[in-house]
Amino acid sequence: MSEAGVKKAMGMLDQSTRKALGRRRDLTEIKGGKPDRAYVFVRNDKVAMSDAQADGLSPVLVSENAGLEVPAADKVDGAFELGDTVLMETPKTVREALLKENVKRADAQLRRIREDFHNEGRSAGVQTFEETPAQLAEAQEVKKYNEAGRKLFAMGATFDDKGNLVRAGQVIAKTS
Repeated sequence: MSEAGVKKAMGMLDQSTRKALGRRRDLTEIKGGKPDRAYVFVRNDKVAMSDAQADGLSPVLVSENAGLEVPAADKVDGAFELGDTVLMETPKTVREALLKENVKRADAQLRRIREDFHNEGRSAGVQTFEETPAQLAEAQEVKKYNEAGRKLFAMGATFDDKGNLVRAGQVIAKTS
């Protein structure tokens, strides 16, 4: 729709509707909350609620929070509900610690993914975006060694009880 079409459509709406459409509404907006508390909407199912409570969150009760306003939420069974979520609270220090823990966990997961990616690249003998030429050369040597090993095993080579590589009863390579 052109800009003129938008202006024409807006002209057909009453002033309060135009004003509401002119600003975005934050459905999770919370007014009048306690400054030392963090507020979070949590899925209203047994697992999510149990996990949240284990992390130190508790449901925000309407009766205990008279000054609290959550414009988009409904007051259901004494709690603030927004769709399939329930408003919960925790001290800000606990919330910050939980967020730091989540960041650490995500960083560790990314580090493992990066390591797996590079290990797969090295085993295939291809360069990955963070490897140096020396690492690539090492990876190509490993690939050659792996290919040679596969060929030997295909020709009937095995390991004996001492860990030596043998074929047809003869030691091909000693491990120690």
